[in-house]
Amino acid sequence: MQPRACLPSARGRESAKKLFAYSTTALAFASALATASPARADEMQVSGPEIITQVETHVIPAAGGSGQAFVVNKWVGTVSLPGLFDAMQETVAEGGQLQIDGKRGQAEVRGSILWTNNDGTMTGSYKGKGTFAVDEKGQAKGSAEGAFEMTGGTGQFANARGHGTWKGNFDGPTYIGQLKLTVTGFEKRAMTQ
Repeated sequence: MQPRACLPSARGRESAKKLFAYSTTALAFASALATASPARADEMQVSGPEIITQVETHVIPAAGGSGQAFVVNKWVGTVSLPGLFDAMQETVAEGGQLQIDGKRGQAEVRGSILWTNNDGTMTGSYKGKGTFAVDEKGQAKGSAEGAFEMTGGTGQFANARGHGTWKGNFDGPTYIGQLKLTVTGFEKRAMTQ
């Protein structure tokens, strides 16, 4: 027989049962939250500038004088998304359809994106719309906006995936815009010296 001092009182047993019930409920609730939105734990929102220059373009007029044309462009430049990376070289391969109405036009574009720096790469795709006017020298000036998705990567960005929006203005071959990206799967590594 054990000494009476070691046996819990009825009040102590009831308190232990309540503590166990509360702990079990709290753990179940935490597990449900983690299961319901596992990607939210590492979700990060970043934004920053994009500056690119059109280095190659090919315009093919549609048959029949409809005022439509098809275009293929290559752009290169830089993008900065602080919190994800300070700077990356950007290469964009773009294809699109233009509707030209006099000197005013509209464009629907789609393309592929490659971002690269010493820490790795990120790849993705985008789509968007723009409006423009063409001056007497044949230079387009206007604005464009759309959505993009980052679907692959290497190095530090191997597991990073995301989606976002882009918006900006172009004057001739130069485009200056702003990106907003929600990214998951990115683990920032400590810098080593």
